[in-house]
Amino acid sequence: EPIGPLASLSAWFFPILAWIAAVACTWAAMTKPAITPSVNHEDLIALVRARGAGTLGWMLTWPGNEAWIAEDRRTGFAYRAGSGVALTLGDPAAAGPEDTRAAVEGFTAFASEAGLVPALYSVHEPTMLAAREQGWTVLQVAEEAVIDLPDLVFRGKAFQDVRTALNHSRREGITAEWTTWRTAPEGRRDQIRAISQGWVGEKALPEMGFTLGGLREIDDDDTRLLLAVDESGTVHAVTSWMPVHRGGKVVGLTLDVMRRREGGWRPAIEFLIARAAQDAQARGLEMLSLSGAPLARSGGEAPGAGGVDATQGEAPGFLDTVLDLAGDSIEPLYGFQSLAQSKYKFHPLHQGWYLLYDDELALGAIALAVVGCYLPQLSAAEAATTAKAWVNALRARRQD
Repeated sequence: EPIGPLASLSAWFFPILAWIAAVACTWAAMTKPAITPSVNHEDLIALVRARGAGTLGWMLTWPGNEAWIAEDRRTGFAYRAGSGVALTLGDPAAAGPEDTRAAVEGFTAFASEAGLVPALYSVHEPTMLAAREQGWTVLQVAEEAVIDLPDLVFRGKAFQDVRTALNHSRREGITAEWTTWRTAPEGRRDQIRAISQGWVGEKALPEMGFTLGGLREIDDDDTRLLLAVDESGTVHAVTSWMPVHRGGKVVGLTLDVMRRREGGWRPAIEFLIARAAQDAQARGLEMLSLSGAPLARSGGEAPGAGGVDATQGEAPGFLDTVLDLAGDSIEPLYGFQSLAQSKYKFHPLHQGWYLLYDDELALGAIALAVVGCYLPQLSAAEAATTAKAWVNALRARRQD
């Protein structure tokens, strides 16, 4: 029984301090990787240029990513570590199916040695099939819109809206201007900043990262900007286009940033996408990716996964239901599904993006890692504001 104020203070203070220290040390041991790779980020960039990494390949070079490269220097992944998970961003830099399988095996071994759970995020069908052969579970998390350029012609009723945007641009005095962030005049950059800030201000969620780029990601010499500019020099919309590499050359472009000035010319985005497609076709490129939206899915079966039960690699059906409900719930905050539907007027091909994991018990940690990658700077106040906006939006939708 403590006697006196100092003894009483010690009786409750030191046990609490010991528990806090134990919890903090345990958390650090669970979340901090046991080892970190000594890989030069420039080596991964060179690998992406030489071998390609799918339509999201240039995202592997973005700031904030860590790199893993195989010992034979033939393959590599970009990933982020958090919540005890090594979460990749897109497909590996690899030349073919054999290299892709080797990359999955090598990255799995690396993550396990580092004390992390490996998870492949936003990968395409070839990587999905390679991982499923090794017993991984497959879950479609997004859908990508891809325009095939060689035979593209904006004719017929299907492309009426696109042709209208192109024709009205001449009447409105709107032109498409290719540039880069560093070569654009300061006045153009100021307008792009203002458009971006206005766009972010309209969203209930803070600006997201990971597979969704912003001003930091467009400050790159390989990423080209296409602006809709009127005769007075006003920028009505901005889009950014990343290169898609294969076999040492650029074979396509991938859309990243897509933002329109509030109150600006309404069909500016459709106009810029159409002009980007026409210009890329004239350059002899093969494809134009309009990218994908997280949690936006058309409901079709994953290629190569139809009729496969959960024991052979397909995620249980209730997880698909959970993702669909999550997509519907988050729609009022960010509009992922509306974003995906806005691209349908270009009648693109649809390709799935997949999440693959080999430990079902780690699914909760993987979900936390994904949220942490998209919203790394989310504060408690922003989380409360977002939750309030979400509840209000859901109530409004129910009333409608």
